[in-house]
Amino acid sequence: MVTYCISSDCVVLLLSPNESVSVRSAVDDCLCEKGLCPWRDMEAELFSCPEGRLLIARPRSPIRQRLSPAEPRLRRSGRA
Repeated sequence: MVTYCISSDCVVLLLSPNESVSVRSAVDDCLCEKGLCPWRDMEAELFSCPEGRLLIARPRSPIRQRLSPAEPRLRRSGRA
């Protein structure tokens, strides 16, 4: 495993073709090794390339919450 980037925003790793790792544990280990807290939830993409597989992981963005129907909605100027 070759590490290209570890930050609070993303982790990028190049895995050899025959290397089998758990994505969650690999990302958590990289973050802890850098002194960062592991993410509670993450999104990860795995791409194949001639040298192996490229793993790009980032924290999952928070889910937007809608107001309940009982909550008043604000009107913006110019809209009815």
